[in-house]
Amino acid sequence: MDRWLDRRGASPDLREQAALVLSELLTNAVTHTDSAWIVCATSYSPYDGVRVEVHDDDTSSRAPQRGAPSTEKESGRGLFIVESLAECWGVAVSPVTRGSAVWAQLLG
Repeated sequence: MDRWLDRRGASPDLREQAALVLSELLTNAVTHTDSAWIVCATSYSPYDGVRVEVHDDDTSSRAPQRGAPSTEKESGRGLFIVESLAECWGVAVSPVTRGSAVWAQLLG
């Protein structure tokens, strides 16, 4: 993704933040869903920044929940990081899979 965004003129900071957000969303999908497969998508516009999406095929009704990160735990900071770096983020029914699409928009 870094090279793809670099070729499109995204700044190094935006590329680094987008990679971290995608990594956190993907990690959450792998860790917290029963998906057999996961699809990642990225789009970029110089005007709108980067949008990253992670689509899973988990049909349960569990939506991602951001809790307060604990200094006691080694995990549980993913959505806090996403929320800190992204202009906005959300969850929708995936048009690609039968599960959810978690997305984040980063301006740059």
